Amino acid sequence: MDSLRELGLSLQLRGEHGAALAAYDRVLSRQANDWNVAHMRAVAFYQAGLIDRASEAFAALLDTPARELPGFWTNLSLAVGLANGDPLDPALRARAADYRQWQRERRACAQAARANGAVAATPLDVSVVIPAYNHRRFVADALASVFTQSVLPRELIVIDDGSADGTARELEAAMSHAPIPVTLISRGNRGAAPTLNEAIAMARGRFIQPLNSDDRLLPGRLQSMWDEVALAGARWGCGRVRWIDAEGAAVGLQHSRRATALQASQDGAMAAPSLGLALLRANFTISTGNLFFEKSLWESLGGFRDYRYNHDWDFCLRAALLSEPMLARAESYEYRMHETNTITESSTAPREELGRVFADFLHEMLGGAVSANPFAPTFQRWGRSWLSALAAGDALQQLARPALLGALRPDAIAFRPADGPVPLIGACA
Repeated sequence: MDSLRELGLSLQLRGEHGAALAAYDRVLSRQANDWNVAHMRAVAFYQAGLIDRASEAFAALLDTPARELPGFWTNLSLAVGLANGDPLDPALRARAADYRQWQRERRACAQAARANGAVAATPLDVSVVIPAYNHRRFVADALASVFTQSVLPRELIVIDDGSADGTARELEAAMSHAPIPVTLISRGNRGAAPTLNEAIAMARGRFIQPLNSDDRLLPGRLQSMWDEVALAGARWGCGRVRWIDAEGAAVGLQHSRRATALQASQDGAMAAPSLGLALLRANFTISTGNLFFEKSLWESLGGFRDYRYNHDWDFCLRAALLSEPMLARAESYEYRMHETNTITESSTAPREELGRVFADFLHEMLGGAVSANPFAPTFQRWGRSWLSALAAGDALQQLARPALLGALRPDAIAFRPADGPVPLIGACA
């Protein structure tokens, strides 16, 4: 039996999928509960392009120990993504066309507002908030990037979250000649999300610009975000990101796998049917500091939830149910890669936490509440494209069994947008 398994695997690796399937079928005819072979058989169907057979094989394994095998959910996601990613579906094409037109109208509104002098007032009605923690080396750079903006914000609020490395002293020195009103609070450690919420609650600006205490805003950041988010009538958005190292020098993509992957997530967002759907695949906003949002939106969401690694992604997913984001086209944020980035402290904890984020998101989304955003990343709005995006984000494990079976049998899903055509008039209101 072992030799027959090894033969099947060898044939599969050589791309001889028909012969591999025959070998796997012989093994399963003698030992039906060989879950490794059953899993490899489902993968072989997928690799052979037999998507219906692959979907059928994966569906049969959902209630078996095979679902605990390494790679099962990744392989299942590949099959679901291919089965549901039909770019020729007329209803989905019409929805994507509506989305592109809607975004064009928003940008046209912003251009008209700029032409009418809507950005003449200074400072902008923006509060910059910085949660600082053990970043003595970087905080002066972060504050300088606020004070040298081409158009200044109305205020800066900084909370030192119990730093033990002298960060508070660096902040005091950097703020001593600030060109805008500043507030500095030093207290014990409570974590990034609670500190962000505390600072935002104090803010008086209509829009909030968070800034990580180890990152930097490029000089035109606030002007760019005001022009492409606020003037477009959007409630939130982000910009393109530039990667820097601990010394502030540019990080070349050819030298950093992490920077390459993050860059790909931003580039991929532009090719997705919508920015909301792109958030199911990856957090293309990259970092809390790259967000720009109305304080009223933050209030509607109840603030940032207390996740250690993914409080920004969780915020974005929930925000997308209420309002579609804008992605400003210019690079305006510098994300610093260094040895103490929180996201790199564990290889498994961020992914485990992300599972809880998506479980909460899906529970809220599938709970029956109607999304205020006409292009929200929900099945109601996007049908099988939503399933494909969820699969690409490796989040299918959070779906209930009936929904998973539906994802594996796309022919049973006739997508008809529940809300009908999206009105394009007044996109900037």
